[in-house]
Amino acid sequence: NDQRKVIFGQRREYMEDEDLSDVTQDMRHTVIDELVAQYMPPRSYAEQWDTQGLYAAIIEQLNIDVPIIEWA
Repeated sequence: NDQRKVIFGQRREYMEDEDLSDVTQDMRHTVIDELVAQYMPPRSYAEQWDTQGLYAAIIEQLNIDVPIIEWA
């Protein structure tokens, strides 16, 4: 029940807010951080990174085409 109150409170806040750019930017950063941690785990070697998986996940979840593979 408490979780429901929080969710509906956030929903109301978002509906009343005219500028959601900060909220969407925070959400985007959270998603990217989680994806990087999943496909490029901390303290792992570059050879262990799944850059192709990260690239595909970013396109799928954020619809952003960035040259992840070239950057790694």
